[in-house]
Amino acid sequence: MRRVAIDGWPPRAIMAKDLMSDRGDLLLAKGAKLSERRMEALLDKGYTSVTIDDADTEGIEIPDVVSESVKTATKAKLAGTFDMFADISGGFLGAPPEEIQSQLESEDFLKKTAQIDPLERLREEVEAMMDEILTAETLDGLNAIMIHDDYTFQHSVDVAIVSTMIAKQIGMPHDRLSQITLGGLLHDVGKVLIPLDVLNKTGKLTDKEFDLIKSHPTLGYQMLRSANVGNNLLAHHVVYQHHERQDGKGYPRGLTGRNQIRRSRQASVDPKRIYIVGEISGVADTYEALAADRPYQLAFPPEKVREILWDMSGEHLNHEILMKAMDIIPRFPTGSEVEMLTEPYTGFWGIVAKVDKAHLENPVVRLLENRAGERISPIEVDVLAFDYETQSARRTIPEKMAAVAG
Repeated sequence: MRRVAIDGWPPRAIMAKDLMSDRGDLLLAKGAKLSERRMEALLDKGYTSVTIDDADTEGIEIPDVVSESVKTATKAKLAGTFDMFADISGGFLGAPPEEIQSQLESEDFLKKTAQIDPLERLREEVEAMMDEILTAETLDGLNAIMIHDDYTFQHSVDVAIVSTMIAKQIGMPHDRLSQITLGGLLHDVGKVLIPLDVLNKTGKLTDKEFDLIKSHPTLGYQMLRSANVGNNLLAHHVVYQHHERQDGKGYPRGLTGRNQIRRSRQASVDPKRIYIVGEISGVADTYEALAADRPYQLAFPPEKVREILWDMSGEHLNHEILMKAMDIIPRFPTGSEVEMLTEPYTGFWGIVAKVDKAHLENPVVRLLENRAGERISPIEVDVLAFDYETQSARRTIPEKMAAVAG
């Protein structure tokens, strides 16, 4: 099993997993062959990569932090929840943020939101996700597929998974974990009030458009407060604070942090400080945005993701929380392509075959090609045992993504 870029990959590869849309429709079944027509259709929908089975990677299993069945059910239910909020707020879509905020506080809107209870709608999905997250040890295999249609829901599920994994690593109690999971799922709900042409704009945003984008945490927070969500205040603040920064230069309120996990009771409720759940979700949202393929844009190589995250530590991201996150993020996920940098295998290309939680930076690699690009009988090498160095190796970049990726 391996993850491959679709464009340029030889047709007839076999799908290793069912491929589902975010609304629960089966697009390609496990075992289906990737014909040229199917590959073109997936590219048109915005897919950048898929997981396939082949003889070279026999026995390599990419783990699921959360099973595909649970993720698919969650995305479908989440899409329905977002649709409900969009339906009751469609009348002021794209209005200036201050006008939208006034509408969200109106008696008419409060009556409509009283019929929506995101926690109740997503309760089963949150519990199912937590059951699986609590048994997972690392984030290996998280970003196997990205899709253009309804990308928001794929992103939201993955942010919920990463947030909860980090919170578990920190040692948060079960009741808080469930609220962090819910908050991660709903963290971008405020975007239902922003026009798609602004959200999907590839060029530079105008000041007005950027202000509208920056309003989505506040709008999402206000919508959840209006809805019947009981005492899920931590989930609210995940939504409200996931774009705040340690140095106070984030949005929407310019809150600050102290780059610490432990804090006094007084500091934990300081209205000028970012809550720990906001700091966790900020790390998760940033990591997922860097590490996952997005519509027509390849992810950064894994080692570059780690480098960027460390560069953002201190000023942007909570340093201590990021250190905990790094304890569960493998340097090279299982199934990813790598190139060897040290002798005797310099220039050899292969697939990560195994990741050990105790040695996340040093995987086992199955070599498949020599430095001349010639096929060889597979050789498995333990990077840790022989002190080898590796780097990511993406051999094909789709033409329509080349401008973004490089």
